[in-house]
Amino acid sequence: MNSSLLRVLDREQRRFQLHALLRERVRAGCSAEELDNLQEAHAAALEMRFADWETHWSDCRQCLQEVIPAGKFLWDRQASGRMLWLSYRGYELARRIGELEEGFRILMAVESLYSGRTDREAFDVLQASYGNQALILRRWGRAQEAMALHKKEEAICLELGDKDGLQASYGNQASILHAWGRLEEAMALHKQEEAICVELGNKDGLQRSYGNQALILQDWGRVEEAMALLKKQEAICLELEDKDGLQATYGNQASILHAWGRPEEALALHKKQEAICLELGNKDGLQRTYGNQAVILKAWGRLDEALTLLKQKEAICLELGNKGSLGYCYWQWGLLARKQGDKHTEKQKLEQAVAIFAELNMPQQRDAVQAELNKTDSG
Repeated sequence: MNSSLLRVLDREQRRFQLHALLRERVRAGCSAEELDNLQEAHAAALEMRFADWETHWSDCRQCLQEVIPAGKFLWDRQASGRMLWLSYRGYELARRIGELEEGFRILMAVESLYSGRTDREAFDVLQASYGNQALILRRWGRAQEAMALHKKEEAICLELGDKDGLQASYGNQASILHAWGRLEEAMALHKQEEAICVELGNKDGLQRSYGNQALILQDWGRVEEAMALLKKQEAICLELEDKDGLQATYGNQASILHAWGRPEEALALHKKQEAICLELGNKDGLQRTYGNQAVILKAWGRLDEALTLLKQKEAICLELGNKGSLGYCYWQWGLLARKQGDKHTEKQKLEQAVAIFAELNMPQQRDAVQAELNKTDSG
């Protein structure tokens, strides 16, 4: 067979990629029943693979683009439950490993199937889709659009009496308000989120709320209270065996330890965070820990190692389209260049950070970097 028509993806797992012309020929040569059986077998194989997506994320990544056509087949077979199950896991995988374009496409494909419907199932699906789309938009730096979708999500949750969806929406809205510097409003929403999670016994939502509240308390200088909440978050994550939540709390605890003058302990936690992120394929968590490790290494005078980590952080942020974290990367990079005596890079990176924070409507961060840039100009 012509090699241009068939490409081997994984010989051991018997995965191949067919040229579009060959796929059409195969379809034309099958009866309707045979084609239906092939598509059912394909959907079932995907369901089996994605059943353990968190552990075998690398294998699932190879099949990510197959989620939408398989989901459409299941929908046409009136198997909406199976379609939603597969689509949700495909989206979650895409979000975690940074394939945000594909994740967004999966969400939009599901939304299109329920377009125009006004039944309970449709509203449940739409509110979840709005919330998940908003998470991706925020990662892309489109916070205003993200907030608008969270408001639509909130409205549906209130109408349906969906308290679990409501607490998630409150938490995500609060995170955007936090980034905008509106800390009191953010904390008020996190408190509402916490109250609902306690009422529902939702430990996963509760640990997320504790972690986000701790970040605000840090900004207010109440670091002992912040650490207490992070320890509560860690305990819940260990109980739930939630590795993704665990890496996040390790990173935040490390930031406090660093501020307390305990950088060795902080770096040890960042290394634990890094290991978990590599295990899970969590690129966003990985770029965060690289940036925080670079800060410690810079303080120790290990400037070349710090620069290497910042370049890795930059590459991941550009890949993910994560503008906010890219702004922090350039902020750190500019200060590192100052210590190296590289005035050109110092000014360039600080200017890039100011531009990003201005674009994202993050005035506190913009003004802080501008103050550093002013020192460069005055020097």
